[in-house]
Amino acid sequence: GGLGGLTSIRRSRGSWTLENTLQDPVSTIISILEEKDGRLWLGTMSSGILRVSYPEGGPESGKARVERFTNNDGLPTRRENAPFPVKEETLFYTQQGIYRFEEETRRFTPDPRFASLFPEPRWVVAMEDQQGRILMWTRDEIRNTNETKLAIPQPDGTYRWEASPLSRMGDDWIYSFHLEE
Repeated sequence: GGLGGLTSIRRSRGSWTLENTLQDPVSTIISILEEKDGRLWLGTMSSGILRVSYPEGGPESGKARVERFTNNDGLPTRRENAPFPVKEETLFYTQQGIYRFEEETRRFTPDPRFASLFPEPRWVVAMEDQQGRILMWTRDEIRNTNETKLAIPQPDGTYRWEASPLSRMGDDWIYSFHLEE
């Protein structure tokens, strides 16, 4: 993923081969998540969320189906939305909190499991760790503050905030997390 679209490459016999390029001049791809069925969710810098599927023959067929989801489909803005996996589902962090996609209505809605974490919607960057906790960087635009905390899963399916051990990260801007053992 990058400026202007998505490129698929394959390593074969010691070299890389270009399979397909899905050009989208209005989208800068900032994240990619592949679901078990092979569909791709693409987070973009300013074009909402894209979902790409290859109904016949995979990426090498060149027959991609691209669905674009924007604020018309429930996203709070078109800017800096990204998919991330939590257990067996795909969630989306946005500039107004964590959202989920309702396949039946084809709309994005705020995920109620995270509603108690902060009183008003916040810009979020998130990633699940190996213990099922969710590392979150949040930005409160009203108070002009940033926080980096863990969202700890609770028995009722909701999450609670825990500051440590991430409190030492301070209030710097965080754009992604990388987990190591």
